[in-house]
Amino acid sequence: MRTNNDKNVQRVIEAGMALVVIGVGLNALVTWTLGAFDAASVLLALYVGFWAYVLGTMALIVLSIWLVFMRKELVRPCMPLP
Repeated sequence: MRTNNDKNVQRVIEAGMALVVIGVGLNALVTWTLGAFDAASVLLALYVGFWAYVLGTMALIVLSIWLVFMRKELVRPCMPLP
């Protein structure tokens, strides 16, 4: 059975990956359609895509570091009893 903590971690991973995909998708869309839209739309798409990518990447990095530290805290070597 999965705990609430596992579900929360999974949600953060999904949100981070969604932000990364949105960021890459918006940047690819602007690159493919460069010149087809007005300059304001292009700049807005690049701006939103950049920040979506940055926030998604940072969420994944912070979550990875947090999981490494939590794993080290949970997995402790067996100490013999005196």
